[in-house]
Amino acid sequence: MKKAALVILTIILTISQGYAQKEHKKSILGINGGVTIPFDTFDNKTFEGYSGFAGLGGNAEADFFLYAGRYFGFSSTIGYANVSFDAEAYIAEYDRVMNNYGETSAETGNYQVLKGMLGIVFKIPASDKTDVLLIFQLGCAMSVHPDITVSNSELGVINSFEKNIAWSPASSAGLKINYRVSEKYGISLNYNINYTKPGFDDNTGVEGIFFMPVRYHNIGAGIVINL
Repeated sequence: MKKAALVILTIILTISQGYAQKEHKKSILGINGGVTIPFDTFDNKTFEGYSGFAGLGGNAEADFFLYAGRYFGFSSTIGYANVSFDAEAYIAEYDRVMNNYGETSAETGNYQVLKGMLGIVFKIPASDKTDVLLIFQLGCAMSVHPDITVSNSELGVINSFEKNIAWSPASSAGLKINYRVSEKYGISLNYNINYTKPGFDDNTGVEGIFFMPVRYHNIGAGIVINL
């Protein structure tokens, strides 16, 4: 009886040790990049409301996850997005409003958003090598509104906006799928939805400031490093 109990105990300890070796590292670093897709009023292309005339862009992010257990942990992210300004749509709106009077041209830059986020992560093991992460974060964003100069062949410069920087609270929710290639490294597919509402200075406006809702999706891929 004692020998049988000893054998069973030995088997349990062996399985436990093997399982522990397969457990994920307690901290993970992720480096990602991909495409940025604006939505809602940020990509609206009319002069109604706070339209952003935003187009497609690109992004790069670095994530750090510190697990407090098998299914729960804390997350931090530093991310940068560069979003184009749709000058053609902007010119088309001026032509519409001005009934195609003269020839209108526009010189513009790109939107830029730099975010720093903290939050929580829930891990759902999908297989021996695959984990699905649900990420919820709050933080701060530095948003850059591009230079804009609109000129008309008959009227000259009809609108101008200087490059403007604004800080504002930010929120993000995302999904990340990690696949382990080795004990140390892996690859990931990433998605997150982001929101911030910076207040940009506007010398031509009555209030001298306007708040632009900045909403965008990030879709991309990257690498994962178990630390």
